[in-house]
Amino acid sequence: MSNATNASFKEFDFTKPYVCISGSSSVGLATKDESVTIKAYTKLVKRVKEKLKMNVYLVEVCEGDEFLKEVSKNTNTPLIPKDTPILAGAKILSKAKVYISGRYHPAIMASLGGTPCVFMSSNSHKTKSVQEILEYQDIREFSVIPSDKEIDEMVNLAEARANDKALRKKIKNRCKYLSEETKKQKEVL
Repeated sequence: MSNATNASFKEFDFTKPYVCISGSSSVGLATKDESVTIKAYTKLVKRVKEKLKMNVYLVEVCEGDEFLKEVSKNTNTPLIPKDTPILAGAKILSKAKVYISGRYHPAIMASLGGTPCVFMSSNSHKTKSVQEILEYQDIREFSVIPSDKEIDEMVNLAEARANDKALRKKIKNRCKYLSEETKKQKEVL
């Protein structure tokens, strides 16, 4: 039985602007040395906090994101655990100002609320294709374990996307359009 409940998030403040960060489905493929991953994500979180001046929440999507527990300790950043109920997780992601991740399904949940994403690569083409289908202007996938230069680029892009109110509306409207198109497919089938 899961220990997480919707009530377990009373300690987090989702009333102020915030950023969510997760890992990628290919973190384990990028390196077997978890300390390299922890070091890169620690730098990423610190830079996001410095530049965006918003609350940051680490989102542990699955076992592959367990390294975020150490990043959470290193950066004093709250961690939303993997056993979070799906509806609570979707609401958290969909209300973020921006989501930095290489996770496909959570990025879709975030996008349903209009949350713009900054994407890391995954173990397939999926993070690129979600950008294409949502009609992002600047389609880019950053490395799963970003270099210092890429971290700066990611943070700059996150800041721009978080502050772009038109982008949030565009993403939300595109998701609504795609939802309507999906309903039409039922008739074809």
